[in-house]
Amino acid sequence: AGPRAGWALASGCPLDLEALPDGACTRTVFDRVEIIMIKYTSEHYRLEIGRSFAPFVWDFLVAVAREPS
Repeated sequence: AGPRAGWALASGCPLDLEALPDGACTRTVFDRVEIIMIKYTSEHYRLEIGRSFAPFVWDFLVAVAREPS
């Protein structure tokens, strides 16, 4: 969640997150990991990830968060 949430997720997801309506849920990939993404608002998302892939996704998001916007 946060003002850069969509930007951070778009770095690893092929979907156009701005075109995804609020309240939508979809199955997609994040980098190489299959995920379920729920978009509550443009600044609030939830990712459902297999437990074994969680560290990989977390590390990816931490690396993206360090990049300048």
